[in-house]
Amino acid sequence: MRGFGQLYKKDLESISLMTIILGLGIVFWDIYFYTRIGQWKAEIAIMPTLLPFGVIMFWVMLQAIQAYRNEWQTGGIHLLLALPQPGGKVALAKLAAVLTGFTIHLVVATLGFIWVLRAGSLSSGGVRLFNIAMEAFFQSRAARTWLIKMVLGFGFAYWLAGLSIVVVFQLVYNCSRLTTRLRFLVGLASLFVIQWLIGLCGAIGYYVFSWIPDLIIRIPMDILSKIDPTYGVAEAPVQTAKILIDSGILLGNVLGVVLMFIVTGYLLQEVLEA
Repeated sequence: MRGFGQLYKKDLESISLMTIILGLGIVFWDIYFYTRIGQWKAEIAIMPTLLPFGVIMFWVMLQAIQAYRNEWQTGGIHLLLALPQPGGKVALAKLAAVLTGFTIHLVVATLGFIWVLRAGSLSSGGVRLFNIAMEAFFQSRAARTWLIKMVLGFGFAYWLAGLSIVVVFQLVYNCSRLTTRLRFLVGLASLFVIQWLIGLCGAIGYYVFSWIPDLIIRIPMDILSKIDPTYGVAEAPVQTAKILIDSGILLGNVLGVVLMFIVTGYLLQEVLEA
């Protein structure tokens, strides 16, 4: 896309410092708790490595707003909107920049968590997380396969949640710029309306896309705490429970987020530019 590269580079540079700071913070956080293994109870050393995932969501919400806030504070938004670029491209560049930092943090936090989890699970027998014997994941080939699938599945769901947060809060901030007074209240009202509209899209999707098969998520059961000796540790089976997710509601919500992004581009090109 012509011009997109320059817009994306500019937006990426604007959040690069905070991206690096948070990334290094996650690394040092995980290293510290890795060094606590053997000195503390393993679960106590492992659980804090989940905290960065919450911090990342808070960071991505702030950066979604900051990507536009900086432009308005410096007056650069007026020059940006005067460029012969469609509003959708401007919105896409800012969305892509924030998601790049978000993805980097997600990968770093995930690798750090697994690193500390593996060290704690193998150094201390009986480590349990979410009522699952975690050491089984690193002692059984079958269990490791499930671990990889779970990490990829939950990671993708987490990434989609981050994507929706960025889209929603960027639209909320642009809606708040429609007025010169009571912007906080306007933004707050916009947040509730946008969330309602996305939920409405999900409800519509429940009926429109009811013909699409439900998604099935398989969750390892507590049986992992009792490795069957007839199979051996290396080949222990993983029994699972099934969780069904309505594909129609999920697809409806996804289309709702896409619609909100389109509205953001429209505001930039047709409303705020004027």
